[in-house]
Amino acid sequence: MSAASTPSEIGPTGQRELGVLIVRASWISTALFGLLVIPPVFGFEPVDGLSVGVSMLYLLLSMVIWSWALALAALRTTRGDDVQIASLFLVQGDVKATPRVSLYLSLGVSIAITAVGATADPFVVLAPMLPLGLVGLWGARNGVYPARSGVTQRAHKDDVEKLGSDPQERS
Repeated sequence: MSAASTPSEIGPTGQRELGVLIVRASWISTALFGLLVIPPVFGFEPVDGLSVGVSMLYLLLSMVIWSWALALAALRTTRGDDVQIASLFLVQGDVKATPRVSLYLSLGVSIAITAVGATADPFVVLAPMLPLGLVGLWGARNGVYPARSGVTQRAHKDDVEKLGSDPQERS
């Protein structure tokens, strides 16, 4: 891995564990979505409107996760990484294929469930935003991006203590 493609130092040292949790959350949310959306297609709905509630909850959660992912991407951009929206959600670069494939499989299963479930409830088309947001969050935390051209890396938090508190003193 070249110096230009090393990831920024963001988050605690448990970044890998959080990446595993993101992948697990994607699969758990997809499984729960399938359990609540598929039965109404076949005429069995244990609780009326449960699929609508879950779809709306997933949409709200996805807004928070998308905001978190975009904020982390912006933070990494200010630290000198060339993070773009397309590379953030496509998880391009020198990353392990296993989490990337797992996240995309979860998203694909969610989209397939949506295609089947939309026949019974049109609100289910909102739910795949959650697995897609989790792809972006994983990419923002664990993705490897090239350095931005013409921008030097900012000081890490260990170096900030050695610098003045006023931004003009730091230059």
